[in-house]
Amino acid sequence: MHLHQCHEPLVAESTTFWQLLRWTLFQDFGCVCNPTRGYGVPSHTCPALLQAAMLAVQAHWQLLIPWQFRTDDLLSHVGDLMALSDFRRISLWLITRQFDKLWKDPALLHMLKQNCTICGAAVSLQYITVHLRLEHQLGPNDLHLIVMQLCRIYSAEHSEDRYCDHCGELLPTLDVLEFDPVPDMHLPGCP
Repeated sequence: MHLHQCHEPLVAESTTFWQLLRWTLFQDFGCVCNPTRGYGVPSHTCPALLQAAMLAVQAHWQLLIPWQFRTDDLLSHVGDLMALSDFRRISLWLITRQFDKLWKDPALLHMLKQNCTICGAAVSLQYITVHLRLEHQLGPNDLHLIVMQLCRIYSAEHSEDRYCDHCGELLPTLDVLEFDPVPDMHLPGCP
């Protein structure tokens, strides 16, 4: 109650971080506060997670969540979306945290360009943001932290081509006379 009454602007600014922490921690370990009203239900706002999110906002931290990948989770989300040999290879890389091999894997990139990994529906890349909004109620702000983490990786791995390696759009440039593509400007909005 105190956090919402006395620190409402910071609480509002911390919502995205809080949601990211809740997604990754609440599901695996349960709430970290003593059982209170609403404990263990999806609408419960854990004060400890909220304060951690507020600290992250105040300190301008970049939160890199150490995602856990389990075979049963991978199987339920992407098992039917790719060939068994591709699934085995990609799952092994995720579980053993060999992420450097993932960024250029053609089977994984093809699957991500053709399917929603939340529900498995066949959705082309150009319609994925609409699908996420309508079917899963996820907008750009909900996914901002995850998108920015991926943008840092994909920007470093991006080719020197003037078109996006992922969606094929012409990349923006800061200098119109000498076309020098800037993937960092495009990637946060890339489907």
